[in-house]
Amino acid sequence: MYTFGDNIRRLREKKNLTQVQVGKICGVSSKAISRYENNQAEPDLKLIFQLSKLYDVDFNFLLGYKKTRKTNKNEKLDNEINDLINQCDINKKLAVKQFLKYIVNSDYNPLDDEAVGYIHEK
Repeated sequence: MYTFGDNIRRLREKKNLTQVQVGKICGVSSKAISRYENNQAEPDLKLIFQLSKLYDVDFNFLLGYKKTRKTNKNEKLDNEINDLINQCDINKKLAVKQFLKYIVNSDYNPLDDEAVGYIHEK
């Protein structure tokens, strides 16, 4: 199980934020954020709630009491999709974007022959 410090560091890095940025958002120094991330200090309850809101997680998750995040329903799938997209060159990313627009703006059925044809055309 991850510690509070591990959790806030992973979440900060996932959001591509620096300790300075998180400190400014929360009204504390970057040094304080560093101490929290390294489990050298514990924030007050108000800061725990601020971090929970910033990272869109339940405060219990931050404290290590829950293994899942409150927005975890599709997170694993989102991460897998993002990982695959990040492996693509720009042309493949544009094709994925076009296909996603097609899915969102139509009555897409993954078993539909037209949809399968669309995938193969692009």
